[in-house]
Amino acid sequence: EGRGIEKNGEQAAQWLAKAAAQGHADAALEYGVLVFRGEGVESNEEIGAKWLLIAARRGNAVAQNRMARLYAFGKGVAADPVEAMKARIAAAPTKAELALLIPEIKAMAPEVVAELRAVYTDRQKEMDS
Repeated sequence: EGRGIEKNGEQAAQWLAKAAAQGHADAALEYGVLVFRGEGVESNEEIGAKWLLIAARRGNAVAQNRMARLYAFGKGVAADPVEAMKARIAAAPTKAELALLIPEIKAMAPEVVAELRAVYTDRQKEMDS
């Protein structure tokens, strides 16, 4: 954001890349967005999506939501409605919001409904603990 100093996208990308490589989920999210958009670094949707996926797997809900959209629209990753739904399930912050996904899960292909129900049940258990 450049608060108190001159904005420098390249330097921001370098610092975020270092922090992301050290395991910081928020940095992985931010770096992935920069790479995806080409802000301060060369634009590369696939590499940007990989960093977003790292952040999502580390539990970053914003990254999980972004990955759901990327999978839904095939941006930076192959379009995959099942992975999109898994990401949406992971990102749901409450049981009420999780429950809103039930009709969409039921409307999916029968061969994936059981898999998604298992992911859904696991997310419910996480919320209970």
